[in-house]
Amino acid sequence: AFIKSLLIDRKFAESYFGIGISLMLLNRPIKSIEYFDKAINLNKYYYDAYHLKSFILKTLKKYSQSLESINKILESNLII
Repeated sequence: AFIKSLLIDRKFAESYFGIGISLMLLNRPIKSIEYFDKAINLNKYYYDAYHLKSFILKTLKKYSQSLESINKILESNLII
């Protein structure tokens, strides 16, 4: 469904986010980060994409990159 929605609108950030979650659940962390980044590029206020990206980076022991993602949330006042 996410891929079909991208055929209609390539700028639908939620579709990229959904694909990222699916890839994360399929244990494909690097690829999922790519899709979270695509969602973030389309919507710089996409808190959930930053959050899951940070979580994955932390599990990959890429702590400084994980912290960068969290800092983007803080800098953008994305915390509700």
